[in-house]
Amino acid sequence: MKPEARISGDLVIVEDWYEPGELEPQRAWVVEWVDPADDPPMMHRALVELGGAPAEEESRREELIAKAEAVIAQGKPPEPAGFGFAATGSETRAELYERIKLTIYAVDSASGRVSDAPRRTDEHGASALSVALVEMMAWLRGLDELMTHIWQDVLIADVRERSSQATDEFLNRRKEPLPRELTTEITAREHDGSPYKDWTFALLAKGAYLSRSELQGLRWLAGKLLHFGPLPAAELRHWRAGAGPRWKWRAADELFPPTLKEERPNQRAAYEQHLRGRDIVGTVSLITTLIEAEYLFYRLLRDSDEGEGLTWAGT
Repeated sequence: MKPEARISGDLVIVEDWYEPGELEPQRAWVVEWVDPADDPPMMHRALVELGGAPAEEESRREELIAKAEAVIAQGKPPEPAGFGFAATGSETRAELYERIKLTIYAVDSASGRVSDAPRRTDEHGASALSVALVEMMAWLRGLDELMTHIWQDVLIADVRERSSQATDEFLNRRKEPLPRELTTEITAREHDGSPYKDWTFALLAKGAYLSRSELQGLRWLAGKLLHFGPLPAAELRHWRAGAGPRWKWRAADELFPPTLKEERPNQRAAYEQHLRGRDIVGTVSLITTLIEAEYLFYRLLRDSDEGEGLTWAGT
């Protein structure tokens, strides 16, 4: 319906009006107008009446025009408020736990795409794998940084010490020789009596293990992929004569030229030592370890709050 001249805009029925915080559209009368005070001019849009009841009678048209005049007189409508965001943040430990859950979900989802890509036999299979690897490495690096921040800066010392003691008990029960990177950290703890400095040690008490050396190698790879986009990090190899081909990590020198300045040579060396030539799908199959990490950090963050006299809602 075209309004009378006293309304400097259009009064129309729309089928897709969304009320604040709603996902389903409704039918509505809406007024659209240009405010001459705007520089540059902008079209504004505001609700006149929900339902979109017909305006066949003159009295009904007059009613709608009067409502539209009142709406325009109120001025430009406020910008719609955001809604529907994920309830995470960095202020409280409960919010940080929600970030852990989302990040672990993202790592696992990306890992699934990395696992699916090698099954493709079409000409685009290698490209799909390269793209999936960039996403996977980015999320894994983000998870490591998030966990490191929480372990070192958020958990209270008493909680980190109790967790470290649980790791000590687990290690004391082991009969197999420990990797060198573990013995180095154990020696440091024995020397100064402080909790373990790396969050991955907290996982050991749960029977899970993420090698810091491998994570360093993956950080080097993530840095290259995030700064330079998909690189030829993977290659098909037969692991023995007559066996089916598998996607393996390429040598660091083949992946990225060694002639350029290397800012973190220790990370490049870790990649060469721990990842080069390994099966890619096996490397990124971390779901069991990630589930243990999620449950563990739920308890550690909750215990840190309780240690300061705080409680989590719903627990």
